[in-house]
Amino acid sequence: MIQAYRDTHNGASPTPAVIKDILTGTATDLDAPAGRPDLDVALHTADASADNVFNYYLVNPSGTVVATATTPQTVNGQAVGDAELSTANPTGGLWQIDVVLKLTVSGNEFSQIVYGDVTDGRGG
Repeated sequence: MIQAYRDTHNGASPTPAVIKDILTGTATDLDAPAGRPDLDVALHTADASADNVFNYYLVNPSGTVVATATTPQTVNGQAVGDAELSTANPTGGLWQIDVVLKLTVSGNEFSQIVYGDVTDGRGG
């Protein structure tokens, strides 16, 4: 995510506030240059309880969902809030990472931070 930000902001690094804004929103745009071998997104949320289901979507520049994941997942008998989205040979352009919380509307306020890391097969 940081390298993608640098690629679209003349090499400038995002501030902690910008990183927080990007990663806590419900959608994040990512300008991916053409020619990358793959695009990988690792996502994590601390609360992996069964009543905090998240659906994640990786959307290409044409608007097509190319990868999906759901948390929580069970790994070795334990619920975890980790998910991965990946696609090979991504088209250059503006990609979107969507995070959708499947929460029953109760009128109660809810906040959950989802952390993410994006790599492009070149270590960036």
